[in-house]
Amino acid sequence: QHLAILRDKGILASRKDANRVYYRVGDHRTLRLISMMKELFCEPE
Repeated sequence: QHLAILRDKGILASRKDANRVYYRVGDHRTLRLISMMKELFCEPE
């Protein structure tokens, strides 16, 4: 249910392959946000 909401809002994109569904981040702004949060809150690798 959560994935469907994110997909419907355009945050995630999905593709179906046989009986599996693969999800990816569908909005470049979301990727930028994740990158900024990682930079601010995670220790360098």
